[in-house]
Amino acid sequence: MADYIGARDDWDVASLGLSVNMIGGGFSDDEFRSRIRYMIEQVAGKHPDRPVACITLYPHFRDFGGDPEAADHSDRFRQILREVRDELTLPNTLLVEGTDLLGPSGLTVDLIHPGDLGMIQMGEGMAAKLSARLEDQK
Repeated sequence: MADYIGARDDWDVASLGLSVNMIGGGFSDDEFRSRIRYMIEQVAGKHPDRPVACITLYPHFRDFGGDPEAADHSDRFRQILREVRDELTLPNTLLVEGTDLLGPSGLTVDLIHPGDLGMIQMGEGMAAKLSARLEDQK
Protein backbone atom coordinates (compact mmCIF):
# COMPACT_ATOMS: atom_id res chain seq x y z
CA MET A 1 0.00 0.00 0.00
CA ALA A 2 2.87 2.38 0.81
CA ASP A 3 4.37 1.85 -2.64
CA TYR A 4 0.99 2.33 -4.31
CA ILE A 5 0.18 5.60 -2.53
CA GLY A 6 3.75 6.87 -2.90
CA ALA A 7 3.62 6.29 -6.66
CA ARG A 8 0.37 8.21 -7.15
CA ASP A 9 0.21 11.88 -8.06
CA ASP A 10 -3.54 12.44 -7.77
CA TRP A 11 -3.68 13.71 -4.20
CA ASP A 12 -2.93 17.01 -2.48
CA VAL A 13 -2.91 16.09 1.21
CA ALA A 14 -2.52 12.70 2.87
CA SER A 15 -3.47 11.51 6.32
CA LEU A 16 -1.90 8.31 7.58
CA GLY A 17 -3.62 6.66 10.55
CA LEU A 18 -0.74 4.49 11.78
CA SER A 19 -2.55 2.23 13.35
CA VAL A 20 -4.38 0.29 15.98
CA ASN A 21 -4.82 -2.61 13.56
CA MET A 22 -1.13 -3.37 13.89
CA ILE A 23 -1.54 -4.02 17.61
CA GLY A 24 -4.31 -6.52 16.94
CA GLY A 25 -2.16 -8.06 14.22
CA GLY A 26 0.54 -8.89 16.73
CA PHE A 27 3.28 -6.67 15.30
CA SER A 28 6.33 -6.19 17.49
CA ASP A 29 7.61 -2.72 18.30
CA ASP A 30 10.49 -3.17 15.86
CA GLU A 31 8.23 -4.32 13.04
CA PHE A 32 5.82 -1.47 13.69
CA ARG A 33 8.74 0.98 13.58
CA SER A 34 10.04 -0.48 10.32
CA ARG A 35 6.66 -0.48 8.60
CA ILE A 36 5.61 3.02 9.57
CA ARG A 37 9.03 4.35 8.62
CA TYR A 38 8.64 2.78 5.19
CA MET A 39 5.11 4.16 4.79
CA ILE A 40 6.13 7.69 5.70
CA GLU A 41 9.23 7.54 3.49
CA GLN A 42 7.20 6.31 0.52
CA VAL A 43 4.39 8.84 0.86
CA ALA A 44 5.96 11.97 2.38
CA GLY A 45 9.47 11.36 1.12
CA LYS A 46 8.39 11.03 -2.48
CA HIS A 47 6.05 14.04 -2.31
CA PRO A 48 7.96 16.71 -0.37
CA ASP A 49 5.65 19.43 -1.68
CA ARG A 50 2.50 17.84 -0.19
CA PRO A 51 1.47 17.82 3.48
CA VAL A 52 1.25 14.40 5.10
CA ALA A 53 -0.40 14.05 8.51
CA CYS A 54 0.93 11.14 10.57
CA ILE A 55 -1.74 10.24 13.12
CA THR A 56 -0.87 8.32 16.29
CA LEU A 57 -3.22 5.63 17.52
CA TYR A 58 -6.70 6.82 18.31
CA PRO A 59 -7.98 5.90 21.77
CA HIS A 60 -9.43 2.40 21.91
CA PHE A 61 -10.45 -0.32 24.35
CA ARG A 62 -6.87 -1.21 25.31
CA ASP A 63 -6.51 2.28 26.75
CA PHE A 64 -9.56 1.83 28.98
CA GLY A 65 -9.64 -1.90 29.78
CA GLY A 66 -7.68 -2.01 32.99
CA ASP A 67 -4.83 -4.04 31.44
CA PRO A 68 -1.69 -1.97 32.01
CA GLU A 69 0.35 -4.10 29.58
CA ALA A 70 -2.15 -3.56 26.74
CA ALA A 71 -2.31 0.18 27.45
CA ASP A 72 1.49 0.31 27.50
CA HIS A 73 1.60 -1.38 24.08
CA SER A 74 -0.61 1.36 22.66
CA ASP A 75 1.50 4.07 24.28
CA ARG A 76 4.69 2.53 22.89
CA PHE A 77 3.24 2.53 19.37
CA ARG A 78 2.27 6.17 19.78
CA GLN A 79 5.77 7.03 20.96
CA ILE A 80 7.39 5.05 18.14
CA LEU A 81 5.47 7.07 15.57
CA ARG A 82 6.56 10.32 17.22
CA GLU A 83 10.18 9.16 17.14
CA VAL A 84 10.10 7.95 13.54
CA ARG A 85 8.47 11.15 12.33
CA ASP A 86 11.15 13.20 14.13
CA GLU A 87 14.00 10.99 12.88
CA LEU A 88 12.92 11.32 9.26
CA THR A 89 12.99 15.13 9.41
CA LEU A 90 10.60 15.45 6.48
CA PRO A 91 9.31 19.03 6.74
CA ASN A 92 6.09 18.15 4.93
CA THR A 93 5.00 15.80 7.71
CA LEU A 94 2.72 16.86 10.52
CA LEU A 95 2.39 14.78 13.67
CA VAL A 96 -1.21 14.59 14.86
CA GLU A 97 -2.10 12.93 18.14
CA GLY A 98 -5.01 10.58 17.61
CA THR A 99 -6.00 11.09 21.23
CA ASP A 100 -6.44 14.82 20.49
CA LEU A 101 -8.78 14.08 17.59
CA LEU A 102 -11.04 11.46 19.15
CA GLY A 103 -12.30 11.07 22.68
CA PRO A 104 -13.96 8.05 24.28
CA SER A 105 -17.41 9.57 23.69
CA GLY A 106 -16.78 9.29 19.94
CA LEU A 107 -16.33 5.52 20.02
CA THR A 108 -18.98 2.89 19.43
CA VAL A 109 -19.74 0.26 22.07
CA ASP A 110 -16.80 -1.88 20.92
CA LEU A 111 -14.50 0.98 22.03
CA ILE A 112 -12.44 0.80 18.87
CA HIS A 113 -14.51 2.07 15.96
CA PRO A 114 -15.63 5.68 15.80
CA GLY A 115 -19.34 6.32 15.70
CA ASP A 116 -21.02 9.27 14.00
CA LEU A 117 -19.91 11.67 16.73
CA GLY A 118 -16.38 10.30 16.53
CA MET A 119 -16.24 10.80 12.78
CA ILE A 120 -17.34 14.40 13.28
CA GLN A 121 -14.72 14.90 16.01
CA MET A 122 -11.96 13.44 13.82
CA GLY A 123 -13.02 15.45 10.77
CA GLU A 124 -13.22 18.73 12.65
CA GLY A 125 -9.93 18.08 14.40
CA MET A 126 -8.09 17.16 11.20
CA ALA A 127 -9.59 20.15 9.38
CA ALA A 128 -8.27 22.46 12.09
CA LYS A 129 -4.79 20.88 12.12
CA LEU A 130 -4.46 20.83 8.34
CA SER A 131 -5.94 24.28 7.90
CA ALA A 132 -3.36 25.74 10.26
CA ARG A 133 -0.58 23.84 8.47
CA LEU A 134 -1.72 24.94 5.04
CA GLU A 135 -1.96 28.57 6.21
CA ASP A 136 1.62 28.35 7.48
CA GLN A 137 2.77 27.20 4.03
CA LYS A 138 1.33 30.23 2.23
